[in-house]
Amino acid sequence: MAARSRRRALVPVLAVAAALLVSCGSQQAPGPGASSTTTIEAPAFRGAPSDLIGVWAADGPDVPDGVLLTIAADEIRIWWGDCGATMLPWRASPSGMFASSVSGWSGRCGDDAGRAPWLTGATAWRAIDGGAELLKGVDVVVQLAPTTSTPTPGPDVAQSMATPEPLTDEERTMFDSVPALPAGARPVTAADLVGTWVVPGRTASASPDTPHAEFAKDGTWSGSDGCNGNGGQWRADGSGSLIATAGVQTLIGCDGAAVPSWLASAAAAGIKAGELVLVGFNGKVVGRLERA
Repeated sequence: MAARSRRRALVPVLAVAAALLVSCGSQQAPGPGASSTTTIEAPAFRGAPSDLIGVWAADGPDVPDGVLLTIAADEIRIWWGDCGATMLPWRASPSGMFASSVSGWSGRCGDDAGRAPWLTGATAWRAIDGGAELLKGVDVVVQLAPTTSTPTPGPDVAQSMATPEPLTDEERTMFDSVPALPAGARPVTAADLVGTWVVPGRTASASPDTPHAEFAKDGTWSGSDGCNGNGGQWRADGSGSLIATAGVQTLIGCDGAAVPSWLASAAAAGIKAGELVLVGFNGKVVGRLERA
């Protein structure tokens, strides 16, 4: 893309230490859209998160006409025609939770319309006959229908970005599962998470130069690896399943801790001996935090 470089996140099922999405130069992604709740009870839920991977025609009360979405394992790409595209890391759980955050855009898509609040405001999802729905609470905000149309990325975007790469059977199994928690850990709840968490043994502070994560009640989080600030959305349903998205961050090197990456690559979380234990898709612990 013109004047823009990104380090794409690895497919979540393979990335315990997932690379965070990076946008170009002077462009800054907007803050994550606030959600109405962090504990999701999706009505009449059925489906697996991998069901969402594909190319879709989007419709809804606030969705602009003619919008196509490419949902890959690591990000959603909204195609706006002449405007360009908006990129959003996303996560969905087998229980029906959903979260996405804008990480960058191409062309003129950084205006208010390109920030896609109709998508970043969704907190849940479900598969339906012939497609899928994204919900905010119990209200359907986006309907996804299969389409034979192929998105046209534009002159500065690789055509391969229009079509998601298929998952292997092994990847699909991990993508659609919630890993087991370590022995002795209880499933984390939304109430457990709200507040500030730091790396054990580090200074108990939410300052930008201290690795930390701060979870807000509205389903957004902010934090730092000690040098680079980040933020996104989070959801927890009380079963141990945790989903979190991370947006743009700078790449300043320092002796910190990759807290934003831990969150973005976690698929489950539990509390053990007062610590928040984050578990990746492959069942391995990716990070531990304690209350500030």
